[in-house]
Amino acid sequence: MHPHGMGEIPLQQGHAGAGHAATGAGRAGGEQKGAAAEGEEGEEGGPPAEGEDPAQGGPPLPEAHPSGNPLAHGAIVPSCRMVPDLRGSGYDGSAAWSGGSHLEFVLVVPRRRLFVDRYPHGFEPFPAEGSGARDLYLGRIAEHGYFVERRHAERDPSLKQVIPYALFEREGALFLMRRLGSGGEARLHGKLSVGVGGHINPVDGAEDPLAAGLRREIEEEVRVDGSWSATSAGILNDDSTAVGAVHFGLVYRVRAEGDVRIREDDALEGAFTPREEVLRLLAAERPRFESWSALLLDQLDAVLASQ
Repeated sequence: MHPHGMGEIPLQQGHAGAGHAATGAGRAGGEQKGAAAEGEEGEEGGPPAEGEDPAQGGPPLPEAHPSGNPLAHGAIVPSCRMVPDLRGSGYDGSAAWSGGSHLEFVLVVPRRRLFVDRYPHGFEPFPAEGSGARDLYLGRIAEHGYFVERRHAERDPSLKQVIPYALFEREGALFLMRRLGSGGEARLHGKLSVGVGGHINPVDGAEDPLAAGLRREIEEEVRVDGSWSATSAGILNDDSTAVGAVHFGLVYRVRAEGDVRIREDDALEGAFTPREEVLRLLAAERPRFESWSALLLDQLDAVLASQ
């Protein structure tokens, strides 16, 4: 993975009116589509035990992959299974069958490698170009990231699952989504979100899985009429909840030229909504918003200032 070149990801108009990446990526299985859900869990997933320290929980993890690049050809996971490099084989890289159970592998970074001196809270924007903050985090992910079974990662707060989290905006309006009663977990029904994204899977490759994963998630979850471009804006972290303790967001501002539509409209609905109306809803009905979206909207000016 290269920690550079992630400032701007331009895309051209694709077939069927969808935003189309210059380099394609396969479809990952096992994901709930639509707005990125901070509350989603893998098979057998669950919160850490009551009273468990997010910084200390979980079994010891390997310091480095023997190849020297933990993302190059797969990584050792705690169950001692290997995540193979099967690109070009027809295997989509996102899930495997073992012992009769369906497994998904996701990109993680040990918490102590990602956060060296402190645990950030909420959205933290990347300072002006040249400050090095963006490259610092991308470099830590590149050096220490590897793929692990998601059901393990959901239970282990010593690991941070890396989530690209995209905020769509167009001419002063934000793409606001609402979860419908027919989709996903019951506890998320009616929740509002401004974030599109999801986990990074092995299918996203070793060259630049963050950029590839962002493109894949956007193309899977929404249809964009026209071109769009994404700019990295900052990081998002929330250790105040069990779900937040095992996830780490890389936030992107996505400028859309045309309309954006939800693909799975039986589970979600969404539309561009004036910025002032979104902030009014947040102030009046904050509990309706998913936690990451609320934290992001708290610093909306900083997100939209990213160039």
